Amino acid sequence: PICQYLPNYVGSDLNGQSREERSVRDLLYHCAGYMPDPQMFNPKLIAQYGADLYTQDPQTTREMILERLPFAGARGVSCLYSDVAYILLGYLIEQITGVPFDN
Repeated sequence: PICQYLPNYVGSDLNGQSREERSVRDLLYHCAGYMPDPQMFNPKLIAQYGADLYTQDPQTTREMILERLPFAGARGVSCLYSDVAYILLGYLIEQITGVPFDN
């Protein structure tokens, strides 16, 4: 599970989709259930996914992805490339290696 490596990756979205059920394999296989490109920096586009998801701050973006960003679908139902999945994989690399992803 992703939460084994990222302890803040917990909780459920408004549809009851649980983060604790998502695995690293789900991210790698594009079946974690995330929307393709949430654009949290764009207030008009992100509004379709819920209130209070707009941000241009990197730390706030990280917190939203780990704790509040809703899923677009159920885990394992379909394969859909998502920027969010690869952002999460970057966070995993940072956590495991202790090195910033940019390095």
